This record gives sequence, C-alpha cells and structure tokens, in this order.
Amino acid sequence: MLLILILDALGAVGAGNFLVLLMQLGLGGFFLYLVLRLWSWHIGQQFERQEEGQQSEREKEEERAVDN
Repeated sequence: MLLILILDALGAVGAGNFLVLLMQLGLGGFFLYLVLRLWSWHIGQQFERQEEGQQSEREKEEERAVDN
C-alpha cells in the first residue's frame, strides 16, 4: 500500500485512484498521501527554478559571446 502511495505521489498512478486511496487508508493514510504529494510538488518546483536559472545563465553567456 505504501508503494501505491509513493507512486501516486510521484504521478505514476492515475488521479482516479485518489478516492479509492482515501477510502482504503483512512485519515492517517490520507494525511501521508497529502504530505507526499506536497513534497513531490515542492521538489518539482525546485527543479523548475534550477532549470530556469541554468537557462538564463546560458542566455547571458550567449549574449556576452555575441557582444564580443
């Protein structure tokens, strides 16, 4: 069951299982599910910011190369 929670939090299991998980796990399991979902969302946000930072660094380097 924990594996299903982890896979769902990472987006590997469809959103249709959301209510099934709630019914099977009860409130404690649902809280764990929400924590894992928020954690995976937070990691995704950090990855996107890092990617945007790297992209802007590349653009700045390209502008410097063009200016020279």
